[in-house]
Amino acid sequence: MKRIGKMLVIFFILTGVLALAADVVTIKYANWNLGTPEENNVERQMIQAFMDTHPNIKVVIDDSIKGDWNASLAAAAAAGTMPDVFMLTTVPDALANGWLYDLTKTVATDPDWSKIPSNITSTIKYNGKVSAIPFAMHFMGYFMNKDIFTSENIAPLKFNYTTTQFKNAVLRLTKHSKGIVGLSEEIQVFEWYPASVSFKFGFYTFDGKKFNLDSQEFIDGFNLAKSFVKAGAVYSALTDEQKTAIAGSPSADGWATGHIALNYNGTWMVPDYKKNLSFAWDFVGIPGGRTILVLDYLGISKSTKHIKEAYEFAKWMSFSKQGYLKRLELAKKSNTILTTPPLMNDAELVDKYQANVDVPGLKEAYRNIGRAIVEGFKFVPGYAQARWNAPTGIKIGDKTNASIGDVLWNGTKMDLKIEDIAKQLNDLANQKYQEALKAIK
Repeated sequence: MKRIGKMLVIFFILTGVLALAADVVTIKYANWNLGTPEENNVERQMIQAFMDTHPNIKVVIDDSIKGDWNASLAAAAAAGTMPDVFMLTTVPDALANGWLYDLTKTVATDPDWSKIPSNITSTIKYNGKVSAIPFAMHFMGYFMNKDIFTSENIAPLKFNYTTTQFKNAVLRLTKHSKGIVGLSEEIQVFEWYPASVSFKFGFYTFDGKKFNLDSQEFIDGFNLAKSFVKAGAVYSALTDEQKTAIAGSPSADGWATGHIALNYNGTWMVPDYKKNLSFAWDFVGIPGGRTILVLDYLGISKSTKHIKEAYEFAKWMSFSKQGYLKRLELAKKSNTILTTPPLMNDAELVDKYQANVDVPGLKEAYRNIGRAIVEGFKFVPGYAQARWNAPTGIKIGDKTNASIGDVLWNGTKMDLKIEDIAKQLNDLANQKYQEALKAIK
């Protein structure tokens, strides 16, 4: 009888183990930021930490998605082998291809979703449906060389500075004889300028329904950029001889060597700046108390059989409090700076992020995150065509049919009257937007 009793105990234990094993759900994940197993970077450590805390979910990295990302995903979709969760090159591309699960009902039952600022979540609403998950966020705007301002007896810019203060600083801090130049590049000015003087515009004049390249604000921004070039206040537009005279070599990094007062870049550069810059610096966003957000997005496959588990994993990797705290912990262990601010506006997370990066201007940027504008490439339909690739029929230099990008890039460096072609550019940009929008309806 004792033998039978022991066998029954073993039987029930094995039955329980098998039942637990049967309850384990496997989901596939594809991202281009995972490195190699040998490197075991933070992203892979995050995956392992998720599985450690969610024993009912096994995450398998899908290495078949690589190279040309969209082509690889398309091949997987055709073969019926789509990963459950995957990084998106752009949300509109994924929607047009029919890859994405409608997350509207899923996020509606998640109280944490409402803690993400609405100017972020609004970027992934198409036809009233939530189509993706914000994965990571970066701030973009101007970094300021405080030493140059101080040495020239000009008060350093503070967050919420005006466009007039910006213009004055760029021009007053351009003194080639002293080896200083006001601005790194001019090409971004007309992208952010309209939003800095009017809250009806987003990045590159997009207002949620259309581009406004024929607006006076865009024209003013373009002409401001052109005036900086003409004044010799833009380092990237200087001749090789001028760069050599200022920084010692035409290939010298004018910002890193301390010759540029205001440098446009993103917070992904913070670790490098902290390690390598020999001067005092800070982040000041763009004029008008605003900053620019650059977002990455995750998609969940329309064909997933495990939406609950896929969403839980995607949330962990992106905006959940527990996931972000784990990222901070892993960053601390590896003695690195976590450059991505928390997507969820939670006081504890924000404080821990600020302590990790220790850049005063980023505190102000986050404090004003509700006023931020989002760079449009990854969420505005047709953005790449509207901003860079669409041919215009306009002759620029030796290009008889220059793209929008060529026109805008070269136009600030030559005597181009943007007023004469603004409507033409705007019509073309909105045509490309409407074409791409129709593809996702």
